[in-house]
Amino acid sequence: MVRSSDGGRTWSPPSVIVDTPSDERDPSILALPDGRALISFNTWNSWMANDAQRRQYAKETLRIEADGIREYTGSKLVVSNDGGRTWGDAFRVWPFSPHGPSLASDGQLYYIGSRTVKPRRRIEFWRSDVSVKSWQRIGLVGESEWQESESTRDVVYGEPNAVQLADETWLACIRVNSDGIVRTARSADNGETWSTPKATSVRGYPQHLLQLRD
Repeated sequence: MVRSSDGGRTWSPPSVIVDTPSDERDPSILALPDGRALISFNTWNSWMANDAQRRQYAKETLRIEADGIREYTGSKLVVSNDGGRTWGDAFRVWPFSPHGPSLASDGQLYYIGSRTVKPRRRIEFWRSDVSVKSWQRIGLVGESEWQESESTRDVVYGEPNAVQLADETWLACIRVNSDGIVRTARSADNGETWSTPKATSVRGYPQHLLQLRD
């Protein structure tokens, strides 16, 4: 993390928040109204299936194998109670998304994420109370087939993002690797039910939705 106190013109040296033997990625930060800060990130043993990379990261590989392949992987959250000066221990959450949760108009946190329940890939919508540690699945955004290889042309959902619009409806976007076309879905009941995901004319992944002031 780096910090700026002059509107982004200059920045502090970087400080480490989380560092495990695995591969941390997709960090996203959210400031909460009560002064806490929340960081979401994903950890993946990305090199473990490649023999050359296993040798390159031999120390990390041995540590992960000793502690357990799943010890460090998955979606994680870490919370600061003092504006990001110190951080608590990271803890695991179910949703997987590269952009983290969103704060809604009702003051609660909502998190759209993908979850594989073989042979299906589910895009789910979750909600948390102010503790940030108690998450409940409240809706299914979409569901697709799942496969180990991304070389086919099948539509497989992944890496979603969602934003609450000014009229309090939710807009979600979903990544599809095979054709690169963004799928979108909407919810008018605070995430409990969703329209069927539809293809747009937009390419790119993963997407990030942001409502502007207009």
